[in-house]
Amino acid sequence: MASLIKLIGVSTTDINGSTVLLNNISLHIDHGEIIGLHGRSGAGKTTLLRLLNRLQEVSQGNILYDEKALNKYPVQQLRQEIVLVPQEPKLLGMTVEESLTYPLELQKVGKTECQRRRILACDIWEIPSDWLDRNELQLSVGQRQLVTLVRATMLGPRILLLDEPTAALDPALAQRVLTQLRLINQENGTTMVMVNHTPEYLENFCQRIFTLCQGELKQETTLKNS
Repeated sequence: MASLIKLIGVSTTDINGSTVLLNNISLHIDHGEIIGLHGRSGAGKTTLLRLLNRLQEVSQGNILYDEKALNKYPVQQLRQEIVLVPQEPKLLGMTVEESLTYPLELQKVGKTECQRRRILACDIWEIPSDWLDRNELQLSVGQRQLVTLVRATMLGPRILLLDEPTAALDPALAQRVLTQLRLINQENGTTMVMVNHTPEYLENFCQRIFTLCQGELKQETTLKNS
């Protein structure tokens, strides 16, 4: 079976074209894989995630998605299938309840189905009912991070891009989040690419880890996780 995502000699620069952010990256991501990205701050990990749903664009090289050039897909379709959970979570000026259902409404999902999915997701992820009427300013960073993650999984994406999804969570909640993400991977075949600065989370969660340094791919590590 062909890889789901393939990067071939990919390079990209900053918006001014003066600084190389990624240099000659080649790698593949298979269907249903959980991939980790490791490296120091500024190594290019977030940039690589943003390339995968075209929040940033390739300067040189190619990215293939389902054996078709990534830039041939309509951006709206692509970002429904490849969903980024950013490191800095936002609720878009909405309450938690509104924020959870808004992306589904954009996809023309009916109100009843939106509510059904929201109730199910809140139950699975143990989102307290008293959060639903809160806005962004009434939640901690960790609470916003959890809501943003739940919102992404409700969309049922093919690929989840996770940029430090546990950074603001205490260790117990971080482990619960990673356990739930693994269940989603196993039950739905969702492919995941995760940036995380905690090595043990990567080692216990991922099947392969790519180590980046100053925009270059330095190492690929295969783990025993399945």
